[in-house]
Amino acid sequence: MNQTLPTLWIGPTDQAEFRAAAAWLIGRGAWTAGNVPAALHLLTEKGLAPAVIVLAEFSPPRISKGQLEALHQAAPLARIVRLLGPWFEGEVRTGLPLPAALRIYWHQWPSHLPRLVTPVPADGDHGETVFNPWLISPATAADDERLLACDPLNSARSNSSTALIAVVSPQRETGQALCDVCSLRGWKTVWLRTPPVETPLKVDTIVFDSSACAQAELATVAALQAISGHAPLVVLQGFPRSEDIAQWHAAGAAAVVSKPFLAADLLGQIAQCVARPPQCEGAGV
Repeated sequence: MNQTLPTLWIGPTDQAEFRAAAAWLIGRGAWTAGNVPAALHLLTEKGLAPAVIVLAEFSPPRISKGQLEALHQAAPLARIVRLLGPWFEGEVRTGLPLPAALRIYWHQWPSHLPRLVTPVPADGDHGETVFNPWLISPATAADDERLLACDPLNSARSNSSTALIAVVSPQRETGQALCDVCSLRGWKTVWLRTPPVETPLKVDTIVFDSSACAQAELATVAALQAISGHAPLVVLQGFPRSEDIAQWHAAGAAAVVSKPFLAADLLGQIAQCVARPPQCEGAGV
């Protein structure tokens, strides 16, 4: 079992959009509660002391400000992460998001949750750990302030990998930008507008830039798997639905990163694939 911070999951664990994230956390020792009252009982009566509280919300109505404040009072040292379903993707545009809680969408969990709940050794130190700046920054910090505190290329200093990453994108500008991000991590890159037809593709990982999860793109991913010897493949798609992700995995993709994304979202998924060729965990990370 991988070391993770003490974590409490609140909400459904069998909802399709949350099932993989819940299973990942539970497999690493997370406590669970079906709703906020049950969680408050665990915190106040059972003495649970989580470092992170993951609040899974599938659809409106959202939890109330009073419930959020009750969780803060019951676990003042814990950071609350709202894991939001597809019906919450417009909440920020209302101008009234709940304060003092991190927000990530259900399809972003493979990139965000592991970084939030897993301490990593500090460079050059023994027995010390460092934590995600999103957790150690003030609870009232805005998203842009948390972003300024993050170093999305932090692991580049200790990464000596010379893996070759193939970026498959129909747009030269997009392909070059993705190659540049990978190059900053020390990886070699090659941009392909279209996959080769007859020659094998000898790469460590493939990044596939999708526009719509169309049948033609699914066929292209399957073809890429065949010519690359089943190299781990990361798909980039804007606001994927649960059925989209299922189709990508069925076609052979190892992971799906939703657009728009932070550089760290993509780099983290590629790093996992580079570290575990020829297969990489996808929905389970």
